[in-house]
Amino acid sequence: MNEINNQTAALPKTDPEPESEAFRRLYTAEEKFDVIYKSSEILVLDKPPDVRIDGDFDVTVEKWVQTEHPDLLEGGEANKLRFCHQLDHATSGILCLAFRKLMAARITHCFQNRTTRKVYLALVHGHPKQGVVHTFDQSIGEDPEDPTGFRMLAGPPTVDTEVKRPKKTTPTKARNALTHAVVLQQGVMPNVKMDVSLVALAPSSGRRHQLRVHCLEWGHPIVGDVTYCPSDKTLPIPRMMLHAWKLYLPVTTSPTDSMDGPQRRSQKRNNRKQKMHPPEVMTPDNEYIQSLSKKSIEDLSLPSGFEEGDGWIEFRSRNRFKDFIQ
Repeated sequence: MNEINNQTAALPKTDPEPESEAFRRLYTAEEKFDVIYKSSEILVLDKPPDVRIDGDFDVTVEKWVQTEHPDLLEGGEANKLRFCHQLDHATSGILCLAFRKLMAARITHCFQNRTTRKVYLALVHGHPKQGVVHTFDQSIGEDPEDPTGFRMLAGPPTVDTEVKRPKKTTPTKARNALTHAVVLQQGVMPNVKMDVSLVALAPSSGRRHQLRVHCLEWGHPIVGDVTYCPSDKTLPIPRMMLHAWKLYLPVTTSPTDSMDGPQRRSQKRNNRKQKMHPPEVMTPDNEYIQSLSKKSIEDLSLPSGFEEGDGWIEFRSRNRFKDFIQ
């Protein structure tokens, strides 16, 4: 097992151990999968960083489920693993998996119609201003100067925000994007002795690399994001410091197996109706954003868990960055 600054690094694909043994040694350590919620139809994980959800790689979420939770896959095609949303492989945090078609549809529609509330933790360079809500509304599109097509680029802000960076290149296929940010803690990253801040990021849209690009435009790129802050390649930083911390879903997780025919048809009708007439987007209001700072600071020390109410559920993963800021 490779150790970098007391953090467990992913084993290289050339590791001489058998894949299964390397897999188990890796995830008995600190950087492991945490199960936040499990039922017969849904599994909510705290995914480690630098782990892909599927594909031809030594360690993936799909392989982990097959190894550690084969009971969820019993029943053939009816219990097929379905990813309800995406998470970049370098990003850690909450990932929802469903094992019934109706449950997958129920949760996926929340993301498609933007009725979720998501909060990420990020460790960024520098010390942005505390005690205020920072708002970024630059559109996000493809960087026409990147031949690989991987990098994204921000357009100009549409309102008078604090971002005043001149734009030399205009993104292509740009789409609207909105992010709110509050600074939770300022300090120093101990192993590299540089100023960093722990921030909570609340996106109201889900563009590719949205948080990474908006933090770059802010002038405070995410620590370890070598795509948008190449100078970090020279520093002993073990990962990109972006973590999907909280997820609110305005639905119940009650089993779909217990639904009778009329209830199943009703859910399908509601899903079709929402496709044709999407509900109001769950844009964080001012009260929610203002409370984000205090509530987030209070929750930083809590373990993974969830809270459930009448027709809603909120998942919380642990803070993976507490040892990276002093």
